Amino acid sequence: MSRDRFPSMTELVSTLPARENYTIRVDSSHASKIKVFAPHGGCIEPCTGPIALALAKDNFDCFVFSGIRQKDCFKMLHVTSTRYDEPRCLAMAREAEVALAVHGCDGDDAFAQVGGGNEDLAQKLIDYLNGLGYSADPASGDLKGEDECNFINLARKRGIQLELSAGFRRNLFPGFPRSIQRHPEEFPKFIESMRTWMLDIERGLALAQLTHN
Repeated sequence: MSRDRFPSMTELVSTLPARENYTIRVDSSHASKIKVFAPHGGCIEPCTGPIALALAKDNFDCFVFSGIRQKDCFKMLHVTSTRYDEPRCLAMAREAEVALAVHGCDGDDAFAQVGGGNEDLAQKLIDYLNGLGYSADPASGDLKGEDECNFINLARKRGIQLELSAGFRRNLFPGFPRSIQRHPEEFPKFIESMRTWMLDIERGLALAQLTHN
């Protein structure tokens, strides 16, 4: 049984006023093949929004939904990715070759779980992160992100779901979950490592398209 208060984003946005509950940020200016999403930013899954924005900066289109409620944030504003029908999010996902969604999961240890419908890229990201010294494993259970109804899998080559534990996010943001002040070393190290991988995948997608044409 779902723990979400609302059965869809349509229901959520039609019921709760934005100014008191959430903000939505959309940047589609890059026409990138990889598009980055933080569907549960702000107070919902803390620090996922700043991570997504930093990953996207200057190169990738991005959608960030940020909760700003003072009370019951997760309970009221979390809508699972299989029922995440926010129109701008869906449109961006459908325009993507690959959709990358940043989520937060429980866990005091610092680890990442990687899932999504693009199993090949998910495994490549796991191997890449482990090679850098991070702890990364295939996502399990409800975090797999393989369901065809998950919005990331609307992308042409489906998507990648990156789940970062509370401990992982605390390493990047020492004041987690209340502060988004970045760790001066760990945050840029992770972001630049991820962006290097993403830019390499982006180039590969562009090359494949040229070769196909």
